[in-house]
Amino acid sequence: MKKTTTVLAVLWVLSTCGSAAADHRLTVEIQRKSYDSQLEHFTNKPDLGEKNLATVTRFETTILLGRHRARIDRGEVESWIFLGDENKLIHVHHDERHFEVFPLPVHLTAYLDAGQRARVADRTAKLKPKIGVDTTGEVQQVGAWKAQRVVLRIHHAGEGEREIDLWLTEDLKLDLTPYRDLVLARSQVYPWHAEWARAEMDLPGFPVLWRMEYRVGTVRLLDSRRLLSLEEIEPGPDSYAPPADYLQVAKPLSDWPR
Repeated sequence: MKKTTTVLAVLWVLSTCGSAAADHRLTVEIQRKSYDSQLEHFTNKPDLGEKNLATVTRFETTILLGRHRARIDRGEVESWIFLGDENKLIHVHHDERHFEVFPLPVHLTAYLDAGQRARVADRTAKLKPKIGVDTTGEVQQVGAWKAQRVVLRIHHAGEGEREIDLWLTEDLKLDLTPYRDLVLARSQVYPWHAEWARAEMDLPGFPVLWRMEYRVGTVRLLDSRRLLSLEEIEPGPDSYAPPADYLQVAKPLSDWPR
């Protein structure tokens, strides 16, 4: 009996260790609908068409989560890679086939000249947000996950208002720390959005449904994100690395501002 118990205990330890070592991939569908050509700078869509003509953009984002590592792929446009075990943040530009490496923590001003630093400070001060958090107490089933509704209201002086409706779940049973660390590190490259990122990352759980309405002047943007799937994966040697044939930029942000 003792031998059987020991064997079962060893099998249990092996199975749990294997599960803990596995990484996870989350696939998120993003849909963006804009109503005004003035929003070109925000959506990076130069072909929005006539004023007030609705344009719908759909694409998928994938998120990889590992031990001290995370990666976000935004379609075929760009990737962000967080390497907590190496104290690095990598920004991959797929169109240009190159990437930038930032030591952590990211200090944006270290890469800019005096004039650029002054513009960053001015923009960050002007866009300092007022953020309100409304924990509604509403709970409902979103796909396979039980989620609670939280509303973020963000007002930027001179850049309109955003209202973000999040349905958050803690049912994923994942360590989201590397994902949050990536988002917060990335926000230091665009410090005028850092407080917004911090407010969202401080919320419990992961948004299985995320809806934002953005308004400034005649511009209106409806942005929605939905978690489509969650799967366990075996990471490859390049899962948290840029493509091998991409070039590393010698000086990050050499073409800033974008």
